[in-house]
Amino acid sequence: MSTSDFNLPKQQPLFPPHARADRPLFLVMMIMVFLACIAAMGAQRSYQAAGDWGRGLSQSATVQLKSEDVANALPILNAQNGISQTRVISESESKELLRPWLGGAALPDDLPVPALIDLRLTDEESFNARKAQSALKAAGIEANVDDHQRWSRDVARTARAVQLLGMMALALLITATIATAIFATQAGLVARKSIIDVLTQIGARDRYIARLFTQRFGWLGLLSGVAGAILAGILFLILSLISGQDSEGLLPRLSMGQFDLWILFLTPILSAIICAISAGRTVRRTLSTREGKRHI
Repeated sequence: MSTSDFNLPKQQPLFPPHARADRPLFLVMMIMVFLACIAAMGAQRSYQAAGDWGRGLSQSATVQLKSEDVANALPILNAQNGISQTRVISESESKELLRPWLGGAALPDDLPVPALIDLRLTDEESFNARKAQSALKAAGIEANVDDHQRWSRDVARTARAVQLLGMMALALLITATIATAIFATQAGLVARKSIIDVLTQIGARDRYIARLFTQRFGWLGLLSGVAGAILAGILFLILSLISGQDSEGLLPRLSMGQFDLWILFLTPILSAIICAISAGRTVRRTLSTREGKRHI
């Protein structure tokens, strides 16, 4: 008669590899990693777009004047320092620029639309808008020269706000991840209290028990991080396909870049490290407190 004929109880590990109780924690961690990836990639993309807008504004200027003064103004503007190119904006383009403010209704033909000259700057530091406007005024031309400095400051302020918002969102998500790992570790300690007491009585050190929790929750953080990063990458790719690669609008492009790949790669590792460290410290602190009460 072999031992297989007896219904011997199988040895159960302290942490079953597929514990049903860990599924809610896996889902919560996956969602937080997913949100962290989206927040990081969205903040980086918005900050990059704001930088592109700022550079575009700093490299251009606009002159607003009467249509009959355009021919006389061009030689004066070309003689100014820091200007590489001047381009007269057509009347149809000017009316198109007014359409967002005036609506889709057809504009009257006799509407006095001022002429616009687009200036491309070689160096924003060498171009002086006040000097250019004074030169036009000295020639008897009433014009308004806008170097877009006010808009550049607004864009830079918006970029800093977006960056700060993204950092705050990441900090909150990391804090929530740590709190979740601590809460799950404490729940695991309570659920396995009798087993831990037996291990302690037979001589198991706190370091050994803490290592079991560290390995378990570190592995769980890695798996949930990989799942969350994959979902974030899939969503980002879908959004990039929907938005299109050739869009030139105000919204930032959503094409997958090297920085995004690094985020998707490093976030699961960071999630595993956070969960492992939080679990290990929680176990050691809880066991040391319990041991101190026992001696008292």
